[in-house]
Amino acid sequence: MSGLSLPAIRRMASRATLIRILAVLNRWRKLPFKTIDHDAVMEHLAKEGGISASYCVLTALSCGIAILGLLLSSPAVVIGAMLISPLMSPIILFGFSLATLDEQLAIKSLKAIVLGTGLAITQAAVIVWMSPLNSATAEILARTRPNFFDLLVAIFSAIAGAYAVANRKGETIVGVAIATALMPPLAVIGYGLAVHNWAITTGASGLFMTNLLAIALTASLVARFFGFGSMHPSRTGLWHTLGIFAVFGILSIPLGFSLEQIAREAVLTSRAKNTLNAYFEPYNDHIYGMDIKFAKDQPIQINALVLTQKNRIGADAEMQKRLQQALGRPVQLSLSQVPVHAHESLDRQAVEALVSESAAMLSKRMQNASQPDIAAIAAAEAQVPLLDISLDRQGRTVLIRGQSDTAAELAAMHHAATVLRQRFADWRFDFHPDVNALPPIPFTEDSTQLDPAAEKQLSDMIWALKSAGVNAVRAIGRADTQGKSAVANRHAALRRAIAVSTILQQAGIKATAVAQYLAPRQRAEEAENGRAAFRQVLLEPQGD
Repeated sequence: MSGLSLPAIRRMASRATLIRILAVLNRWRKLPFKTIDHDAVMEHLAKEGGISASYCVLTALSCGIAILGLLLSSPAVVIGAMLISPLMSPIILFGFSLATLDEQLAIKSLKAIVLGTGLAITQAAVIVWMSPLNSATAEILARTRPNFFDLLVAIFSAIAGAYAVANRKGETIVGVAIATALMPPLAVIGYGLAVHNWAITTGASGLFMTNLLAIALTASLVARFFGFGSMHPSRTGLWHTLGIFAVFGILSIPLGFSLEQIAREAVLTSRAKNTLNAYFEPYNDHIYGMDIKFAKDQPIQINALVLTQKNRIGADAEMQKRLQQALGRPVQLSLSQVPVHAHESLDRQAVEALVSESAAMLSKRMQNASQPDIAAIAAAEAQVPLLDISLDRQGRTVLIRGQSDTAAELAAMHHAATVLRQRFADWRFDFHPDVNALPPIPFTEDSTQLDPAAEKQLSDMIWALKSAGVNAVRAIGRADTQGKSAVANRHAALRRAIAVSTILQQAGIKATAVAQYLAPRQRAEEAENGRAAFRQVLLEPQGD
């Protein structure tokens, strides 16, 4: 020892200390083994983890309840199905058989797993095939995209399950957590097969296989920790552990990429919602629903439903520009605006269809079966009650009737015609506005020319007249009593009528310009409502 240097002595002391610590830890690790009857645990697992009548019945009932809960989008019903699921026993048996290298028990557990899996998928497919409800709900779609968090849920569930089995405590309760990771994906696989949707089937299959492997392999590691398979050489146990960790590493790679993609999409979704809120919140409008579709090398598709105080004309183009700047990618925006009064007039089913449009659109993309509620969307865009919409789905035609006695109503219907025809190019939209009570076209004081607002209103009125099949009108010019003389006022009224008639003639509508001065009870109405009420032109539809 005297020939050793001080650093060498310190290294030897550190090595001895480490050996003592490892020995203590090894003794501590083996303490639980003394309280566990390994043979009894394996005998119990062998009895419970095989095929039996109760196993088949409970598997079928559990999956039946689970698929009904998924179709109803009811988490409470789905959780109820987990309470009776018997899937934990054969999967934990498979994990423990891997730890003990018991080939017969492994085969026995695999037979039970295969039978239970096939029975559950078949049961779910039959129920979906017989059910009138077969739309892909949010609960179903949530089981079609596995990620790294799903792997962690399966691992923690397996640790709890294996611990409970080894200590013979709380096995039934822990089995619920394991069934949560397995039974819903199985039910969704059956759903996908029943509706012939391979995107849903493959997504749910990936989630099920990931969870199944994670639970079985984690249970095997826990079994090794509790001393199961300790009779085998330590080198065998080491290779067993390394092999399991290698499988986990392989599973983590695609799931990690999936989680990263989900996180990136969550950030873009948050930016999109903030952008929409920044535009509509100053008007006290409310974003009621939003759905975003992300596709590689494709524009981001955004479907949004907004409850508004009134229809925001031009909001579509403005919001699409703002969203492209915020997200840094091309955007295709489908914006549905439901004014508060129109929202109140729609029946509950129509409102629910609009509010849940995000889920419906996502279901359509994956299932390619459902269609948006054209009637409800048309009513919202045109700001008319749903009762004023007539739908011919076979002929793909929508008839829209509406009032047009205010400039805002005309503008909303005209805008809706453009939006709906662009959004649903394969549908025909026929607008029949009421043109017998068109709003007056206002003029500013002493002016006989239309300002930009009046020109926009006249453009909407021309569209309404043509939509209603009106080819001739009378343009009745008016003037207030403030002018220099009655002759001058009558002349101003006529010039206003001529200005409007000229634009109507250019649009292909025959127009006769006339002056109305003084109008009946004009002085009394001016005293009551103000002179501005008579600086206007009225349009009266005429026969051909």
